[in-house]
Amino acid sequence: MFEQAIRLEGTKIIQSKHAAGIVISPQPIHDVCPMVLDREEKDLLAGFEGQSCEDVGLLKLDVLGIKMLDKIMEVPSILQEHNYT
Repeated sequence: MFEQAIRLEGTKIIQSKHAAGIVISPQPIHDVCPMVLDREEKDLLAGFEGQSCEDVGLLKLDVLGIKMLDKIMEVPSILQEHNYT
């Protein structure tokens, strides 16, 4: 039983999502990261945790302040303005 406990140590037993986490990818995220269905919101979420996202070249942001969120919401219009979309 002790050997089994050691093998299980550190494994995840629940899945959760960060309340203010954003993952940015230079290519379609589903090409780089497994996707997980959020049953409540019916949306797809990145299946990697933070460090694993960074390990495959994704940028993970924890947006905890309203000012930062406001700036991120401006990104699509800035990209459009400079013809990056």
